[in-house]
Amino acid sequence: MSERLRTVLIAAAGGAIFSAAALTIAYAARPSLKLEMDRSLPRRLASGFYDTERSGQSTFAWTSQRAEIKLAGLNRRVPWACAIRLRGGRADPATQPVVALEVDGIAVRQVKATNDFQDAPLVVPKGLPSGATISLASSSTLVPGPSDPRPLGIQVDRMTCAPQGAVWPPSTTIRDAALTGLIFGAAFALVGFNLRIALAAVLTLGTLQALPLASGPAPYDVPFSETIVWFAIWISVATIAVVAMLDRLRPAVLADSARLAIVVSAGVLYLKLLGLSHPSKLPIDAVFHAHRFEWVLAGKYYFTQGMPGGVAFPYAIGLYVFAAPWSLLTHDHVTLLRVVVCSVQAIAGTLLYSMIVQAWDDRIAGVIGVVLFNVVPLPFGLLGNANLTNTFGEAVAVVAVVSASFLVGARALPLVAVFCLTTLAFLSHVSTFALLGATLVAL
Repeated sequence: MSERLRTVLIAAAGGAIFSAAALTIAYAARPSLKLEMDRSLPRRLASGFYDTERSGQSTFAWTSQRAEIKLAGLNRRVPWACAIRLRGGRADPATQPVVALEVDGIAVRQVKATNDFQDAPLVVPKGLPSGATISLASSSTLVPGPSDPRPLGIQVDRMTCAPQGAVWPPSTTIRDAALTGLIFGAAFALVGFNLRIALAAVLTLGTLQALPLASGPAPYDVPFSETIVWFAIWISVATIAVVAMLDRLRPAVLADSARLAIVVSAGVLYLKLLGLSHPSKLPIDAVFHAHRFEWVLAGKYYFTQGMPGGVAFPYAIGLYVFAAPWSLLTHDHVTLLRVVVCSVQAIAGTLLYSMIVQAWDDRIAGVIGVVLFNVVPLPFGLLGNANLTNTFGEAVAVVAVVSASFLVGARALPLVAVFCLTTLAFLSHVSTFALLGATLVAL
């Protein structure tokens, strides 16, 4: 017990220290901030901005009369040189507004807007406390018409800020990175790894998580970094519980390779959720699926999807039915569906290990299979584009194939499990009929 406690404490401390250091290095390498208006800014960071619009190849966002960008924890030991690319967007040049640029409510510059984009520079001075609020106040607004009653101030194309010296990331982001490293370091030791493997695993995870944590507006989005801590807690608890349960239920303890397969899947699950919840991540079709999910929760189980040529076919709702019980835990249905899909993917990848070991009695091949399953590029594209039903159907299909590979004889329970998993896969996406159907016929 004393040796295991020592391993847990050292792995947790090492994970916390290295994760914080990795984030600091990644941030220091590229501390500049660039906010492009090719996507809507998170409401936690920006207020007074309308949704992104496009004109030809240009994207921009209209502001109301006053707009603000809050950079929580911005290190102000040195000045920051910023520039806001803006234009007035008025048909009558005489009505162009004057834009007051403010830092923490103090006006630092006034710019006369034109119909051409111009870079309006401003400086965030050094000083205490940390953090800054950059505001744009337009002297006048325009209302497009009865169909669009919005009071419009100016069009903003981008904002950039660069420090005039060496800086470190916000303290809250460093804290949360260290917490996730501590949590995973302790978890990797508790699943039964020795100190070297536990430290190697948490160092790898800390390095990989530092890149998204240090990019874009993520360092200044406090709710985002707090969310990833909760992801780390729940994934670590689930990983420890699964390993403990398998150790107790099996006549022999798990091999280290099996523990490694579980940890790899857990780490990839965490990194996927980290990327999907990043403040720069476009939702793409995630909101569409959240709306369909709400239809199912409301009792509407049948709806169709249009195809070219006027063809419509029933929409597969397996994902929404499977996720419905979990809706009791949260009202954020976009995040819920992402978590469900990524979790089922992690389970499918882990189960491949058992199938490969059963077929070839090769534990190294089993671990390699799990790694390859988690790094194949195509599923990342589907998941990033929020093709959630397709991704979910593919993951359930893998679980169905794994369960079918363990069928021996005609025992009822395994047959029922295969039938239920196959049915869920078929009811999740139309592509599973061809892929899973052909695979089961071959089996």
